[in-house]
Amino acid sequence: MAITKAGFKKGSTSFTPSTNVDVNIGYGRNYDIVINKSYSGKKYSVKRQDLRKSWDLKYSYLTEADRTKIQNLHDTVDGTFDTFLFSEDNNFDGTLGTDHFTVRFTKDDLKFQQIASGAYSISFTVEEEL
Repeated sequence: MAITKAGFKKGSTSFTPSTNVDVNIGYGRNYDIVINKSYSGKKYSVKRQDLRKSWDLKYSYLTEADRTKIQNLHDTVDGTFDTFLFSEDNNFDGTLGTDHFTVRFTKDDLKFQQIASGAYSISFTVEEEL
């Protein structure tokens, strides 16, 4: 499973890369729990938020057009500032459903690496917004 289509909550703008994401997708979960320790040594845990999913993605051999699409998506949401919708399958209709997630980029910068003439690679992480 991979991000095959992304879109915005408002409007019909969407991003569909022509290149599949690399096979080594990283999946993660963040429980956002803080452990505090009292003066006597007793530990207390506080759960600040619900479980949040994340995806580490790497695209290799992107075309110039796909590089521009990813950069435009990142620019449209102002890096980590705004959220966007994505689907792990090709069934994207612009609404939030069971196969859709509201996510945001985890970093404000994107760093593409040119690996050949007209071919780029990039790695980035998106995290589910609660």
